[in-house]
Amino acid sequence: MLRPTFKAEQKFERQPPEPAFLPSHPGAIVSQKFDPSQGQVRVFVQLINIEDLTLFKEGLLPAENIRQQQVEFLVNTNFHALAINERLRNELGLRTIDRRSLQLATGEIVQCDLVAVETRFANRRSLQNAWVLPGDAEPLFGMIPMESLDVVVEVETLRLIVNPKHPMGQVVALKTPFLR
Repeated sequence: MLRPTFKAEQKFERQPPEPAFLPSHPGAIVSQKFDPSQGQVRVFVQLINIEDLTLFKEGLLPAENIRQQQVEFLVNTNFHALAINERLRNELGLRTIDRRSLQLATGEIVQCDLVAVETRFANRRSLQNAWVLPGDAEPLFGMIPMESLDVVVEVETLRLIVNPKHPMGQVVALKTPFLR
């Protein structure tokens, strides 16, 4: 799977996404490995500590000290948010902004911390709240981060790609079909 690159010292500029993040042409051979029978979409997203990023922008933290990590997520269109695990939270040094109850897929209700993190994918970036799941749970990438980054699942190849309607950068809708 393609891992996008990020260098903190580079200014974030809108550029066309790499071809791997664009829709496939009909009949094209896709180089990424996937198993359509498995039905899972996985994606690498860059997570960045927003407090470190702010300190860097203010000249108070060198670029090499920004805590960031490429994380492989399971894309879950039935889940609304972003979820990481305790290990990732600790490695990125993310502070708790709230603590709430969350019902797991097993039906169990657990108390989970909520943290803030910057996400980057292709030529897109967004600030997200993320649930911190217990232990080393699998990170989940839900609908709100997908909408915020303006990305979609390409069903034919089971890949997350930039929205073909907006390849040069995300366009976030302020209204939804539910609010007409």
